[in-house]
Amino acid sequence: MLDPVTLGQRLARTDTRAGHEKRAADLLAPLLREAGFAVTVREGRPGRANPSARTGTGTPLTSPATSARSPRTPAAGPSTRWAATSTRASRAGAAAAT
Repeated sequence: MLDPVTLGQRLARTDTRAGHEKRAADLLAPLLREAGFAVTVREGRPGRANPSARTGTGTPLTSPATSARSPRTPAAGPSTRWAATSTRASRAGAAAAT
């Protein structure tokens, strides 16, 4: 089993953009099997994979492969709409207080 840092590095270096998610699934599936999980990788379209891993009699767990794109996606901050609404509310409250 790979250590978490090495696994993270390998996932970060793997091109998992739209249409290439199966590459991450192919990286993770053998590791999950080695750890005792029953792994299924469903490929709806070529390159588009949905991995799942089971252990015992529980519900399927989604593989970390589905979040492999997360480091490439910018972190979402407060939405512009929310920020604009809260700013207007703050101004309205300040105007009412004067």
